Amino acid sequence: MNSLVLSGRLAADPIIDEGERPRCRFRLAVDAYNPATKQREADFFSIVAFGKTAEIVGQYCHKGSYVAVRCHLKPRQWTDAKTGERKYDTSIIVDEVELGPRANTDGVTRPVERQAEPPTTPSSFDFDDLPF
Repeated sequence: MNSLVLSGRLAADPIIDEGERPRCRFRLAVDAYNPATKQREADFFSIVAFGKTAEIVGQYCHKGSYVAVRCHLKPRQWTDAKTGERKYDTSIIVDEVELGPRANTDGVTRPVERQAEPPTTPSSFDFDDLPF
């Protein structure tokens, strides 16, 4: 299984690369606890999103935005053209993103508003369709 879930705040504005397939790169600061110092710290992860997910992150997120991402790890290897040395890297690729609460202009953070569906009333369906 190759799955990773992270939640935290963007450490900087996302970088968007337009092209045939949009790409968005961002750094995510994730809370961590250091038992040696008994203090909270932050771990920073470089993350990449592609396609529609990249467009959403690029449009709606900025430095300080809270997001949760479900990702997978993508290892790669190559040979450095100058030195001939074998290089390795592991990228964190976004599969899904969930945007967190946003701060309003007054600086107060409120949950993202969702459109509620109107309640179903007895007059909105036909009782003859019931199987009993």
